[in-house]
Amino acid sequence: MTRKIFFTVVIPVYNREQHIAHAVQSVLQQDHDAFELIIVNDGSTDGTLGVLNSFTDSRLRIINRENGERGAARNTGTEAAQGEYITFLDSDDEFLNGHLRKAQEFISSQPKQVNMFCTGYLKESANGIEEIKIPVDIRNELYAGNFLSCNGVFLKRETAIHYRFSENRVMSGLEDWELWLRITAQEQVAGKNLMSSRMRYHEGRSVLNTHPVEIENRFKVFVQEVQRNGILKNSSVEKTFMASCESYMALHLAMTGKFKSEARQHLNKAFRWKPDIVFSRRFYAILKHLV
Repeated sequence: MTRKIFFTVVIPVYNREQHIAHAVQSVLQQDHDAFELIIVNDGSTDGTLGVLNSFTDSRLRIINRENGERGAARNTGTEAAQGEYITFLDSDDEFLNGHLRKAQEFISSQPKQVNMFCTGYLKESANGIEEIKIPVDIRNELYAGNFLSCNGVFLKRETAIHYRFSENRVMSGLEDWELWLRITAQEQVAGKNLMSSRMRYHEGRSVLNTHPVEIENRFKVFVQEVQRNGILKNSSVEKTFMASCESYMALHLAMTGKFKSEARQHLNKAFRWKPDIVFSRRFYAILKHLV
């Protein structure tokens, strides 16, 4: 008898031999069994593949490919998926107990088919653990910043195939935000604050060693992609979105401790787009790194 697969979990991984086993185990230990786990080894050159090959669980499949960055790796996993819904897990994050079971219970409780739904999650950093909650107006709040984690986003398989991640390497790190904006502009989205996954924010996943030109090029391509897809529907949305992009660049540059002048320039641009950004948490986070 063929086992029913409700969820496909896709983990893209590149050189994460110290973290990947924990992420994999957090999926395989779920108390919901109607899933498959696809790990896309995105051209790792360290011992990642050896760690992956140590798992013998029949629910796990490994796909090896040349390095193409996370967007391409996630698309590869989506193309191979057999589940009704697809969700993604970064290789240094984890699902907490009951994550998939609670997600299916939520899907089943909806009066009509949900093509995209998202859950809250825990963000762990040097400052402690923070609950990231899903706002009521997911679509419009996304213009102000990417509060979603891939760990908590579930897409109907047909939706994930239709709306693919960008594979532009220059935009790496923003491909998920661009995709959520594109999907929610066209599809209904539901959310619930389950807090059943954990994102680990650490120095290895930040842009602390990224040069300003690289950060600016990344956002330039990102903005062009969003504009090309007609997602910025009015001037108010555009102002919110552009202020968010400028403040994100300011924050990343300020966090390095090396590019404070460039950070101030982008913060000034953010203020010109939307003066009330001075009341946001991100504004004060930037100031903290600039003083």
